Amino acid sequence: MASLRDRVKGQTTRRPGAHADPETFITRAEGDDPRGERPWEALDKKAVPRTTFNLRLNAYQLTLLRELAEQRDESMQKLAKRLLIPALEQLAAEQPLERP
Repeated sequence: MASLRDRVKGQTTRRPGAHADPETFITRAEGDDPRGERPWEALDKKAVPRTTFNLRLNAYQLTLLRELAEQRDESMQKLAKRLLIPALEQLAAEQPLERP
């Protein structure tokens, strides 16, 4: 099996059809994307995670997460991700994404 580094390197190549010109970048950044798709729809769901996200939890929330993860013999991060991503996908499907 390829190492994590090799898998990540394989994902850094430019996707076919991806635009690199400045005008396209500016247009999409301003929210005037003529394609009409949501930003995450063009991304690979199964890509290797490369970004971290800090989540502030109080003692109750952290203890709850820790205990549930321990009971299921999985990491707190994996448990939170397993529950969070489907909830976000459901929320996105239920309501249209409005850009400011």
